[in-house]
Order: sequence, then C-alpha cells, then structure tokens
Amino acid sequence: MAADNGDMIPSTLARSGAARFWLAVLLTGIGTGIAAVVLTRLLEMVQHLMWGGPGTNLLDATEHASAWRHVLVLLGAGLVTGAGQIILKRLSSGNGIDTTAAIWFHGGRMPAWRTLGSALLSVVIVGMGVSLGREGAPKQAGAVMANFFSDRARLSDEHQTEFAVDQEQYIVRVPNELEPVGVLMEPLSVVEKAIDEALRVQMVRCPDAAATPDWFHGRRCLVAGLGPVGLLAAMVLRLRGGEVYGLDVVDANTARPKWLGGIGGTYIDGREVPADQVEKKIGAMDLVLDASGIAELEFNLLDALALNGVYVLTGIPGGDRPFQIPGAELVRQLVLDNQVMLGSVNAAHGHFQMAADDLAQAHLRWGTLIAGLITNRYPWDQFAGLINQHQPEAIKQVIEWA
Repeated sequence: MAADNGDMIPSTLARSGAARFWLAVLLTGIGTGIAAVVLTRLLEMVQHLMWGGPGTNLLDATEHASAWRHVLVLLGAGLVTGAGQIILKRLSSGNGIDTTAAIWFHGGRMPAWRTLGSALLSVVIVGMGVSLGREGAPKQAGAVMANFFSDRARLSDEHQTEFAVDQEQYIVRVPNELEPVGVLMEPLSVVEKAIDEALRVQMVRCPDAAATPDWFHGRRCLVAGLGPVGLLAAMVLRLRGGEVYGLDVVDANTARPKWLGGIGGTYIDGREVPADQVEKKIGAMDLVLDASGIAELEFNLLDALALNGVYVLTGIPGGDRPFQIPGAELVRQLVLDNQVMLGSVNAAHGHFQMAADDLAQAHLRWGTLIAGLITNRYPWDQFAGLINQHQPEAIKQVIEWA
C-alpha cells in the first residue's frame, strides 16, 4: 500500500482530497449520461435521414426502403468509415482507443479527440445500417469524461484506475476476511466447474450418485499436479468429504505436499509410484482430476480409474511431441468399465459463487493454512522479472497493485 494518503482511494469525506475525488466521480457520471443522450439522439437523426421514418426503429424503416436506397446508403457507410478512419489516425499519434489496453498500460488515459471521434463515427455508421454494435460509444465517451474531470481535480493515475465498473449480475461478493486470499477465486472457479461437471455426469448415469448430494463423501479421489489448481481441487474434494490423494514429483517435505497433508490429503510421489501403478499400489480411484498438463501422464492416469469412475482433465499440455497410446485397450477399458473422461475449462458466474462459498468454508475449517497457498507477494513493477522465474518452494505468487 502506498504510504502517501493522496495515492489511496478516499473512503470518507474526511480524508485528504476526498472532495475532489468524489466530485470528479459525480461529474464523470453526469457527463457520461449527457454524452449517452447526445449519441442516442445522433443515432436516431442519422437513421431518420438515411432510411426515413421516425428514426427509432431501424428494422422497420429498412424493410420499407427500396433496394437502391439500401445499396446507396451502405456504399455511403463504407466511404464514411474509410474517410473517418483516416481522419481519426491523424488526430492522435499516441496510445490507442481500446479501453482495456488504456487501463492496463496507459494509466487509464485515452486520446480525447480520437476517442470521441471514434464514438461518433461508430454511431453514424450504425445509423446507416452497419452491423457494428453501438454499446462501445458511450463507454468511450465516459472514458474521455473520466480523463477530463480527473485531470481537472489533479488526481493521480492510482485514483483513476483503482475501481472498475461492471454490471451487478457479473459480480461475486467476497467477504472482508477473505480479502488476502480473494485472488484464489479465479483458479478455484475452474476447479469448481470441473468437480461440478463430474458430479452431474455421475448423477445422470449412476443411481447412487443421484440418490444423495454427498456422493463424494468417502470416495477415493486422485488429483495429479499439485500446483495452485491441483491443491485447490484437493481442498474442494476434502470439503466434500472425499478421501484425497495428490500425485506429483517433488519431495514429500516440500511446500506443496505439506500443504496437502495439512488439509488431510495423502501425498503420492510419482517417482516412486508411477501413474500406471497407482491402482496396484494405492488402489483404484472413483474420481481422477488432472491438473498437470502432461499429456502422457494424463493418459496413464486412466489406469488408476475405478469401475464406474469419472476422470476430469483441466491441465492443457504444451508442445506437440508425439507419443504412443494403446488405443484399442483404452477404448475397451472406457466401455467395459463404464468410465467417463471429460475436459473442463473456465467457469460461469455460479462457479465463482461456489468458489467464494468454499473459500469461506475452508477458511473456517483450516484457518491460516489457506493463506499459505500464496507463498510470495510482489509489487507490480517487478512482474517482468518474475515471468520466467519460479521459486522452488513457491505455490501461488501474487502481484500486488497497491
């Protein structure tokens, strides 16, 4: 956290600079609203001039327009677009007008005339019938308003980029006590989706899974690859009552196996018990979840899967080095042992909510152990040197922005 209070978002009006900050926020909202009204009226005016009618129903107007009018208006839209792009590029030689790129790389700053010109151009050509999308224009106008009022209020870049605005339906609330580990929500959501899909598949095809919501309780579960995703998968399965085993190729006294043991999991050293020997030496697994991203290992793990078992892949192999698999034997096993193998990636809003709920439950159950998943925290200006650098004992490394 910055030492200077002027670089922090003022939470109360008593804080230094609070009045300037919140006045800039208020004026930005008002200015953006006015800009949106102006752009809407411009859109209606262009639609009326190009297609006739009241200008509020483009589809109805185009249905009654002649074929020649369609051709001429769309040709005109092409000319306007080409000329407009040439003019816009001459208006600014600085950074571009992509809002996300501006937030990440330019302190939220966008070239004013070029950005407003792009907003106006997009509204004009949409009004002429081009299927481009008009929702970007108010956002661009809002970005220019934010830059203008924050500059007038002499706000720092930290003030301008600390908050992001999104629709409420996409937001998942994280309890205050979980703020130090909130960054785990995204990888945990991937895990939640994978495990949820596995359970749903089992409920459809196995009567015992459909009969109880606690299907995982007492089930033997193997997680391969004990990185952040793998350890979070082990955490969720332990919360569900699973008998969890974790497979990796690191020493048992290092950070990841010790963390697994802390939540009640059992570590398997893959150098001593290869994947194709797990069933013989440890026992068959009702669920296998791969987070290793090693293609050959992912196929070998099928040998550990029990009758009626389900296998979920979340690891994505890199490279293109070929290897051989016994195809006929593989298919025969999947069919005769009634097994399922599926891939899972990303997550929906509901899985993020499941992640928040499970993170809270894990925090109550295991306390500070959960925070131990984050082994290193670095200031944002050190990120470049960390991309190709991995500490041997690191599990999850986090970049802090404040």
